[in-house]
Amino acid sequence: TNLGLARARGRVVCWLNPHCVAAPGRLAGLVEHLDTAERVGAVGPRLVYPDGRGQPSAQAFPGPIRVLYHFIGLRALAGAAWMRPVWRRVGRMAGPMTRSYLDSLDSSSGPRSVDWLSGACLAVRARVASEVGPLDEGYFMYCEDTDWCHRLRALNYDVRYLPGFNVIHHVGASRASNPEAVYHYYRSLLRYFLKYRSAQGPWIRLFMLMGFISRGLGWEVARTFG
Repeated sequence: TNLGLARARGRVVCWLNPHCVAAPGRLAGLVEHLDTAERVGAVGPRLVYPDGRGQPSAQAFPGPIRVLYHFIGLRALAGAAWMRPVWRRVGRMAGPMTRSYLDSLDSSSGPRSVDWLSGACLAVRARVASEVGPLDEGYFMYCEDTDWCHRLRALNYDVRYLPGFNVIHHVGASRASNPEAVYHYYRSLLRYFLKYRSAQGPWIRLFMLMGFISRGLGWEVARTFG
């Protein structure tokens, strides 16, 4: 992506994951929305699975609760269709991260401002991309789009989610069970916390370590006695 950003000469740059399929007119719609608002720095569509289910592609910046959600499985539970009405009722108590997660799965609302968009499909004015700079290559994978949107918003640009435009994203279904992918996810999340929430970084590192130890023990017991 950074190589492409450095070579791109268009007025608008679109990051498009090779596993994404955009129907005719979808990307043009993103550009048209960019042209309507000067302070909108980046826009992104609603990413969906091939069967039409929504993906959480636009959310609030991560906080400690996100780490907790992942380790105890609440994130997957929050995304279950039968649980969404319950989470909606306690939306204010659940906090901005849960609300943004649920909102990103909802296609009924119109364009809205969000903290960050998935880099799988994101359109940005070339001059704004140049102003923000390249993606932080310290992230091997995961969170680099969150970091980039953080820097974009720090420059007082808006980040806009457009759920009226669907783009199919053939995301890897095996990542959650791939130990190497899980490691890189939490490594990147820790880098984000140390970079933007330095006071919470040591506590997050300790919590992650405890979580990995408990998970490792659980996997070993399951392998031994399973």
